[in-house]
Amino acid sequence: MSIAFDDRLARAQAVLSTAEARVSGLTGGIRRPVETGSLPVPSALASVLAGLRPGSSVAVTGSTSLLLALAGAAMGEESWCAVIGMPHLGLGAVADLGVDPARLALLPYPGASISQLVSAMIDGVDVVVIGSAVSDQLWRAAISRARAQDTLLLAADPPGRADLRISADHVRWRGLRRGSGRLRHHDVAVAVTNRGLPSGRVDITLPSVSGAMVVSPLTTAASAPASSAPSRSKRPALSIVRSA
Repeated sequence: MSIAFDDRLARAQAVLSTAEARVSGLTGGIRRPVETGSLPVPSALASVLAGLRPGSSVAVTGSTSLLLALAGAAMGEESWCAVIGMPHLGLGAVADLGVDPARLALLPYPGASISQLVSAMIDGVDVVVIGSAVSDQLWRAAISRARAQDTLLLAADPPGRADLRISADHVRWRGLRRGSGRLRHHDVAVAVTNRGLPSGRVDITLPSVSGAMVVSPLTTAASAPASSAPSRSKRPALSIVRSA
């Protein structure tokens, strides 16, 4: 049993090494020098999140769309992104959220080699997304390696601490009209916690008509004064009149 597992692991490592060599030969290396300063975030989150620091870890719970939108913004125009452990990811939806498929490395089924794959991707690209469940030991090792390599590490509900935690609560879906139509957009309440301290909240819509997230119209609607609607006078009660 142990020999068979070692053989599979060796083959997986050989395939990964070959893929890395091919990409390096075609592009001159995936990783680009990390610029100083913070990485960009979607404009809809600008009020609660100024930017993402290279080498930091971010835990995102409640919304895969939000997780990928953060990765797409952080990639910018040059960086590569690796997504590990998300087998049902649709490339069309990913592109709508700002992730360039031409600079995307997908590893949907990491299996027993997830530790080696995570390490290799952190060493090779600037933005790494972990979608599958990982052990606490692997998460701590990934944080340490990402910090050393200046790689932005994003994860869906990791087991341990993170530099930044972003949670999303689904408020409502929109698109249906009187029982017909399609569910097209959903409004999400996003809360940001920085090193255990709340940083702020904002309501967003995912996705918008253009594909990216926008500030939710619910915020504007909720701030409208309730007295703006015209008042209706109460009708007098009916009374029975008997003829003489």
